[in-house]
Amino acid sequence: MALGLTAILLLNAGCGSEGTGGIGGDARPETMQEQALHDDSVSKEYINALINGIEYAENMHMSKHDVYEQLRSPYGENFSEDAAAWAVAHMSDIDWKANALATAKTYRNDMHMSRNDVYEQLTSDAGENFTKEEADYAVAHMDDPDNAENSEGTN
Repeated sequence: MALGLTAILLLNAGCGSEGTGGIGGDARPETMQEQALHDDSVSKEYINALINGIEYAENMHMSKHDVYEQLRSPYGENFSEDAAAWAVAHMSDIDWKANALATAKTYRNDMHMSRNDVYEQLTSDAGENFTKEEADYAVAHMDDPDNAENSEGTN
């Protein structure tokens, strides 16, 4: 499964000389997510929940709520509630507004939904469970070109 390879890549990302940010030696502090992935004091269950959560968020553009539910559900990954909550709390590199925007564009382009229906689907308990702020951002920007990759500073 691709998760195994991704887990190795995630765990190796940023490994090497501490304090160097790559070319030119630009120092870049590790994010909470990167620190968690490299923290030897954290149990393997929690790290695995984090890796799986990152996969769901990045590849399926899930909301924070839905990632948590997928991680803890016996029909999903079946991690403990504590591990799922810890994982979601440490997903600092995920841009949840960008996830809402990507999902909004899918509903609009592939399912031909109205702006109001997209918003309702994004915020619905039976839908995507994005926050009002995330859905507001997505609906406001779903017609912007190339915005799915350009929502920096919107976490």
